[in-house]
Amino acid sequence: MMKRIFDIAIACLGLILFLPVFAIIAIINGKSYGEVFSKEKRIGRNFRPFTQYKFRTTQAEERGEVARILSPDRVRGVGKLLRRTKIEEIPLLWNVLRGDMSIVGPRPVAEKYVNLFKEDYKEILKIRPGITDIFSATFNDGDYKKENMAEEYYIPVLMPEKLKLAKDYARKASLITLARI
Repeated sequence: MMKRIFDIAIACLGLILFLPVFAIIAIINGKSYGEVFSKEKRIGRNFRPFTQYKFRTTQAEERGEVARILSPDRVRGVGKLLRRTKIEEIPLLWNVLRGDMSIVGPRPVAEKYVNLFKEDYKEILKIRPGITDIFSATFNDGDYKKENMAEEYYIPVLMPEKLKLAKDYARKASLITLARI
């Protein structure tokens, strides 16, 4: 319950503080991409699907989590800045307010990855997915993009590490664990 109160407080504060940034990006994205947000289906707590909102950073249609990482060349102009600064993720605070996500928790993934690792996700999805997690804090983008990040690398190499860290966090999730991240 304390973690949820913390999440709501941080999400409200973040949305209020970033409101001017939100407005500027909405105008820029509307002109650059035709749409302000990208909407992606993710699987959340107790295997409940939800729509994850981020600022759109590509002209092309979204092709899933790994495709976005695999094709950084699809990101141009203001989208590069939004991704590099993680500003693209500000709308995820709305997902936190709705109860779909937490500030910290295992990053949500697309259904196809949950289905590939169903047994692992039975443990992980007992808690809300988060905007940030231990994997994201441990591995920066350069660590895994330089490997030419094909699904042949993502699924057998990165996913097991990601799942290990997510299960460990799910077992120990508390405000004390949160403070250590």
